[in-house]
Amino acid sequence: MNTIFKKYIIADPAIEHFFNFPLNPDWLQVAEQVLSQNRTFLLDLLHAQNVQCPFAAQKHNLKKLQQKNTVLIVTGQQLGFLISPLYTLYKALTAIALSERLNQLYPQFNFLPVFWLEGEDHDFTEINHFYFFDRNNQLQKIVIDPYENDRKPVSVRSLPANISQLLDELKNAVQTTEFSSVLFEQLKHIYRPGVLWLDAFKERLQRLLGPFGLLFFNPSDEQVKTQSMDFFCSLIQQNDTLLKALKRQTQAIAKPQVPIQADRSFLFVVVDGKERQPILRKGGGSFQIFGDTTIYSAESLCKFLENKPAWVSSSVLTRPLWQSYLLPVVSYVAGPAEIAYWAQLKQAFQEFDLVMPQLQPRFSATLIEPRIKRLLQ
Repeated sequence: MNTIFKKYIIADPAIEHFFNFPLNPDWLQVAEQVLSQNRTFLLDLLHAQNVQCPFAAQKHNLKKLQQKNTVLIVTGQQLGFLISPLYTLYKALTAIALSERLNQLYPQFNFLPVFWLEGEDHDFTEINHFYFFDRNNQLQKIVIDPYENDRKPVSVRSLPANISQLLDELKNAVQTTEFSSVLFEQLKHIYRPGVLWLDAFKERLQRLLGPFGLLFFNPSDEQVKTQSMDFFCSLIQQNDTLLKALKRQTQAIAKPQVPIQADRSFLFVVVDGKERQPILRKGGGSFQIFGDTTIYSAESLCKFLENKPAWVSSSVLTRPLWQSYLLPVVSYVAGPAEIAYWAQLKQAFQEFDLVMPQLQPRFSATLIEPRIKRLLQ
């Protein structure tokens, strides 16, 4: 655990100034502050992306989206194969549990759990494999698709032709249980050759947690990007302001989670819809896309991106700002490392007139199956 996280979960006053709300806030005040912002949230797109959800609890939450007193508990994670690592599920379950508790305590608001599908990331090496214990309790690794340094966002990647073969290998290698038949039948249906990686991830997580009302938001959707261009352009036009806010906040942290690089704009462009490259600061208010020789002014860069809205994406430090621009986020469910880098963002939220949400540490546990317990004993 990093120092900031350890202090955050014990409500250490020494780090209070890094966050907008404490661990245990006045939730009514949080909800009122979020809803009082002078902006129109994209709840219509959130509704549209979930309109085909099959479960009654999801449909119930969709009706609540149309009410003015609705706020969101958001979490997200890179789209790991078979919903891995396991804490991805813990994050989603925490969002569901927190929503249920707040709905009971504060019926004057609707608190809905939403999973942000982080498909913009291009670091495929983090998710293109998984580990498992075979029948001899030996740790094994399967690589889904050999990594090629093409910098494609996960949202545009498809499952490989040999995915069914890999699932067969997994089935034959692991211990057979009473759940194996149904499990692998479902996995074969979801993970098929050519299916988009993002779609497979969403369907798998929906089958697991959709019955509890979890909704999904896909930020890589072109309509989302189109309606986000004012926000992205404000980050470009006020990039010096953003950089200074991040520096001021970060310099008070002994070991920041994310280094602040002065030559970065904290935005990316997916060039030709394929390679995701950073937008670099070139001094004098000008910009350059990595790998390209064109120099843009803030105005010309905005015009370029407005013609190709699907190309632009956030970085790890601007994604939280973007989330709160798009959606009425009262809480973000985060892991220890995330809470550490969120501590770098409060002044950036303030500079762009956004309410920084409360941060809810994700649930954590070690699960020991009966067979493993016997083995340990």
